[in-house]
Amino acid sequence: MIHPDGIDASLNDEGVKLAASKQCFLCGKLWKNTLDLFARLPYDLANDPGTRADYARLGALCPFHLWQLASMASATGLSLTLADIADNMSFGLGALMGGGPEAGDRLDLLSDPGRRCRVCSQIDRWEKDDLSDVRLLLGSREGRAAYEKSGGFCFRHTALVIEGLPREDAEFIVTRSRENFSALARDLRSYARKREELRRDLLQADERSAFSRALIQFGGIKYLRYLHR
Repeated sequence: MIHPDGIDASLNDEGVKLAASKQCFLCGKLWKNTLDLFARLPYDLANDPGTRADYARLGALCPFHLWQLASMASATGLSLTLADIADNMSFGLGALMGGGPEAGDRLDLLSDPGRRCRVCSQIDRWEKDDLSDVRLLLGSREGRAAYEKSGGFCFRHTALVIEGLPREDAEFIVTRSRENFSALARDLRSYARKREELRRDLLQADERSAFSRALIQFGGIKYLRYLHR
């Protein structure tokens, strides 16, 4: 149901960004925040013992985000953190042999490495906040207009956005999302046909981007992976 008073001024910028987005708006926001986090984290780990201790705790970085951090940090800067992680792993292996509740807790961590990952948890919190803002935005005329101009959301975020929304709002979002996916299917088939016929000069902008848009709409941004609760 449309809110009669419109949206708060603080959401105006979000509406402008939503209208301009060609990929999943929510994936894009999460990816930007994640890149900002990883841009700062290597420096903090190298220079702040407190941050290093936080991230060196067993399970504080899942395997995926450990490798992602390593791809963005220098080996020299990251070595002290890895040394602390190694010490904690040595202690953790001793706890496994010793039995008791600590051993069970550590085995549980091994079976679910994202459960304690600080990066996974941070992105998960960002997502919850972003979903709340988007639901509020889409309850306004301005938000609906912005959504109609956008490329919509990926399949997962479409399903999450409509959770708990009034039926009228959910139906609007789903209807527009179905239209976006149908248009994407047409662009993909047109892209494949023109490529096969060696008529690449006839490809339109939406057709050229269809392949990458499809991957994001179905699976999210390539390196955006985090704990899904």
